[in-house]
Amino acid sequence: MDVDTDNTYKNPDIEELLRGFQSEGFDENQKDIAFYLKRFDLTFKLHFLCFETVYEEWKRDLLMKNIGKRHLKVVLENFPGREYESIKYQQIKIYVFCKALQQGQERITDFLSRLRSLASGCQFGQHLEERLRDQFIFGLLDSDVGREIFYRFSSASVSLEEVVDVAENFEDVKFNFNMIQNIGEASSHVYKSRNSMAKQVVTNNKERSTQIRLSNNKTCVRCGENWHKNIREFQR
Repeated sequence: MDVDTDNTYKNPDIEELLRGFQSEGFDENQKDIAFYLKRFDLTFKLHFLCFETVYEEWKRDLLMKNIGKRHLKVVLENFPGREYESIKYQQIKIYVFCKALQQGQERITDFLSRLRSLASGCQFGQHLEERLRDQFIFGLLDSDVGREIFYRFSSASVSLEEVVDVAENFEDVKFNFNMIQNIGEASSHVYKSRNSMAKQVVTNNKERSTQIRLSNNKTCVRCGENWHKNIREFQR
């Protein structure tokens, strides 16, 4: 089924198909944007499977409609002074790529994998590795890693692979250091606990070894108190 480019939205069949398209909104607390866009692209492809020609503006409009009001506002604010119709779907994907940052517990390899996934729809062509390298450095969570990279490589010709190697080595060193530090703290805690227990045992033994010196005239041999007048008083 082909489509007249001049009357894209005037065709009743297309209009109905566009209205019927549904995709969940984006929630950054539950989903990764790279996964969301891949899911959106797949949903779009299957929905318009019967069309021989599919137009980029359809993707743009449907993405902006479904992504959510707050994210729509953020995207549009990134293109100040631009008419909405002039914004391309690919430009939106590039914008998302440039906003990608390493997350809290995300490993270096996982972050790079996510960047590659986002870059797949940006059409960077021969500049792909360069764009990946720049965004990788910019998006690193640990600023010390970024400083280490800039310290080692003063040339802009450094490759993505070289940058990633430095970041991974730095990550491994930091991980091992934290492991050793945690083991040391745990050992110190165990030593203090054992030392405290040992002192308590010594104290208890001293208390147990304390002898009562008895006086036949003044001390009861049964309880150690003053001599009782009779056995009944002791029993009381």
